[in-house]
Amino acid sequence: MTLAMREIGSEFDDEIEDETLSERLWALTEMFPPVLRNATGSVIDNSRSAVSFSFSCFRTFIWHTVTVSTFFLLPAIIMKERDDVLRETNITKRNMLLGPGSSVPAMPNQHSTRP
Repeated sequence: MTLAMREIGSEFDDEIEDETLSERLWALTEMFPPVLRNATGSVIDNSRSAVSFSFSCFRTFIWHTVTVSTFFLLPAIIMKERDDVLRETNITKRNMLLGPGSSVPAMPNQHSTRP
């Protein structure tokens, strides 16, 4: 690179002002007509409102679902588990008292042959 090119390049570099990103974006908006800018802003605002409304509805739906399942399903699950534990406890007690074969009930079709 020759000395003359360096001087031209350095003069050109001195003329360029440093711009921030926001300044550059604002300058780009001036390229478009106000109608388009307003329409784009309206679309963005409406999209933001729709997402916010959807999130709010989804959050409310989840809250109601969890609350209803807690009040209605949890007691039924707890009672079933309690019954299962009691049944297992009774089988264990019966096995301890009468032996391992006593936990199996007799088949209804089998008849005992008593004299």
